[in-house]
Amino acid sequence: RNLLGIATLGAILLFSAGQGAIWAFSERIGIAIGFSREEVGLALGLTTLAGLVGGVIAAVLGTRGGRALLLSVGLGANVVTTWMVVMAGSSELYLAGLFFWSVAFYFALPYLLGPAAAQDSLGRWAAAAAGASAVGMALGPGVAGLLVSDSGYPALAGSVIACGLGAAVLILPAARAADRIQRADRSTHERS
Repeated sequence: RNLLGIATLGAILLFSAGQGAIWAFSERIGIAIGFSREEVGLALGLTTLAGLVGGVIAAVLGTRGGRALLLSVGLGANVVTTWMVVMAGSSELYLAGLFFWSVAFYFALPYLLGPAAAQDSLGRWAAAAAGASAVGMALGPGVAGLLVSDSGYPALAGSVIACGLGAAVLILPAARAADRIQRADRSTHERS
């Protein structure tokens, strides 16, 4: 269990670093495409609000189909939309990427944090997950700045995608374990 907990924290740290990186440079990307600062600010505000749709979808779905499957969908969508935002060649692709990136982020987040909560009933891993997320969000923009200044936006896109894929590799075993724990708990309750 400790190994799954550590892998979960690593996944959350990686995912958060990638998300912090993309968030930190989304304004610069929008300005490079031709938006004004005010237009980018409005777009970021509206897409963040629209991202709540992802959280609502996750809440409605719960764990039907299993955390691992839903997490895979969320992380996959996040990887694709990250590429759309960073490599956008048009204002339409940039805005669509921002919108769906925000939806994918808020959809994936509960499924990333869920395996940490399932590790123990005292909430120690869940509390540590919040710390891992904060550390990742703090590290992401700095690392992204170094990458962008050295190699440009394609390096940013690659690093954020690598963070998402690395997070998937680390978290999926923990998500499957959380699904097994939930199924065992259900069958125990059904027999009682």
